[in-house]
Amino acid sequence: MKKLLNLWVKLLTILFPKKIEKVDYVPLDPLPELPPEPRLTNEEKFVKLCIEGLGTDVSPDDIVKDEVGCAESISNLIKKIFPDFPILVSTRDLHNRLSLDSRFQATLDRGKGRIVVSPRTTNTFGHTGVFMDDDSIASNDSNSGKFVINYTWNSWIREFRDRRKLRIFIYKIN
Repeated sequence: MKKLLNLWVKLLTILFPKKIEKVDYVPLDPLPELPPEPRLTNEEKFVKLCIEGLGTDVSPDDIVKDEVGCAESISNLIKKIFPDFPILVSTRDLHNRLSLDSRFQATLDRGKGRIVVSPRTTNTFGHTGVFMDDDSIASNDSNSGKFVINYTWNSWIREFRDRRKLRIFIYKIN
């Protein structure tokens, strides 16, 4: 049987000769290293969080009622970037904290990720929000408690400066 098998292998080798071509091994160049992913600035991280938060309640603990929860909402978003940032429930307290904290800088320029605050006075409720671009502002919606784009720069000015007679401050995150 073994002889028959050897004969069969020889016959197959004659009928179907193997053509083995010598292939030279050419080493591949190593892949170039990818550049490191760019690190996001704190303001870019904040914008990303604000975009993710649109349409949601960004202050689910509701330290204060949603009707007056704008400072609490913005504080919660800031706290995700700066864990030591306190949860504040007053626009006056938020304005004071931002003005004293070196991680924030008062500016006259509006832009994506900038925080706008019209601090409350003794008799008038204030409000705070975040510029989602140079014109649109997202803030806590008093009716739904959700973080939504609900102002433009001009409508903010009309409501808070012209109608409520409040000051307007803008802060850039460093």
